[in-house]
Amino acid sequence: MSSATASVTEPASVAPSWTEPPATLDEALGRAKALRPWIASRGAEYDATGADPADIMAALSASGVQAINVPAEYGGLLTQWQWGGVAPFIEAWHEIAAGDGSVGQMWGTGAFLSRVLLREEGLPEETRAQLAHEILHEGRRLANVFSERGTATPTVARRVAGGIVVDGTKTFGTNTAGGGRDLANVSVGLIDDDDPTRITPRVALIRLDAPGVEPAGDWNNMGQRATNSQTIHFRNTFVPDGWHYEAGAPHPAYLVTAMFGNASLLQGIGAGALDAAVEYLRGIDRASMPMFESAATDPVMHRRIGEMAARLTAAREFTLSVARRLDADPETLDFPELLVTAVQTDIVATQAALQVTADLFDLTGARSTAASHGLDRFWRNARTSGSHHPREATSAFVGSVVLNQTLPPLTDYIKF
Repeated sequence: MSSATASVTEPASVAPSWTEPPATLDEALGRAKALRPWIASRGAEYDATGADPADIMAALSASGVQAINVPAEYGGLLTQWQWGGVAPFIEAWHEIAAGDGSVGQMWGTGAFLSRVLLREEGLPEETRAQLAHEILHEGRRLANVFSERGTATPTVARRVAGGIVVDGTKTFGTNTAGGGRDLANVSVGLIDDDDPTRITPRVALIRLDAPGVEPAGDWNNMGQRATNSQTIHFRNTFVPDGWHYEAGAPHPAYLVTAMFGNASLLQGIGAGALDAAVEYLRGIDRASMPMFESAATDPVMHRRIGEMAARLTAAREFTLSVARRLDADPETLDFPELLVTAVQTDIVATQAALQVTADLFDLTGARSTAASHGLDRFWRNARTSGSHHPREATSAFVGSVVLNQTLPPLTDYIKF
C-alpha cells in the first residue's frame, strides 16, 4: 500500500515505545511509521486547544527517530555529508506530518537544525557533542528563530566578558513553547565595538529559560495551531562564548533541502487528511449518491479516493527522488538545477495538499463538518503552511527560469 493511502492501523491508546535506540536507518524510519497512527489520534485535540504537544514530542524523542539527522561521530546514524542521506529524513518527516501537521513542522525544524548545527564549524567541538547528546538522549528541541517581520528594529548583539548579549524581537518562534533548556537558533547583528555602524551577521543559540527571554504566547492562527509559533522578546539576554557562531553563506544544498522539506510537510498533511477521510467513511459507509448502496460499492467515491492517493503519491515520490540525488558527491551535483527541481516539488506538493484537504468534504458529506471530527484542521494546516511559500512566488521563480534560461536569486521570490 502506498504511504499516501489511508492507514488501516488502529491508533494505540498510548505511544509505542522501545528500550533501545534504533540501530539502522530503516529501523528509525519504522518507528516513525509506528508512531503515525498514535500522533494522528491526538491531532484534533491539540488543534482545538492550541496547547504544546509535549507528550508527542517526548515520544518522538524517546523513539530515537532523530538519530537519522545526527552524525555517526556523535552517536547518530548519519554517515554521509551534511546534506546527504536526507531521503530517510524526508520519509520520516512525511510519516510524522501525516500524523499531525503541527508536530510535523516542529519535528522537521529540529531535524533540519540538527544537520546545520552538528556540522557547523563555527561551533566548538564540545558544544556540538553536547548538543548531539541532548538531542539523542534528553529530548532537546530546537527552534529556528529568524523572522523579524513587523518589528521596529533588528535584533542585535554586543560583546561582553565571556560572550554576547542579545536584544530584540523575533516574530516567528515555531517549537518554542516547550521552554526550559530547549534552544532557539537566533539570527542577530553583532555590533562592532569600535564602529557601532558596522554590524556582522551572527547566530546565537539561546536557551529558552535564559534570563531576558520573554515568549509572548501570542500564536492564535487559523492553522498549525500547536506549533505555537509565537513572538519572542530578548532583553539583555546573555549567550556564552561557544554558543554563537558567524552566519556565513549557506551551502547551496541548504535551500534545496529547505524547499523539498517544505514539500514533504505539505504532502504529509495531505496524506493525513486522506487517512482521516477514509477512516470516517469506513465508519459511516456513506455513498456519494442514493443510487449507490454504500461507500464500499460506490465507483464515484472509489475514483475520487484514487485520484487523491495518486496526487499525494506522485508528490511524495517526486520529493524523494530529489532528496536521493543529494547522496551523490557534492562536487558533482548541479545545485542550480537541483534548486529549480526542489522548488517544483514544493509547488506540486502544495497543490496536492490543498486540493485533497478541500475536496475530502465532497466524499465525507455535511455531517463530517462537525467540530467533533476536526476534519477541517487539515485544510487549515495546509493553507497556513502553504502560505509561507506562496504558489505565485514559487511558480514565478520556476517560470522565470524556463522563459529566460537563467537562475534568478530565490530570495527575490521567497523570504527565508
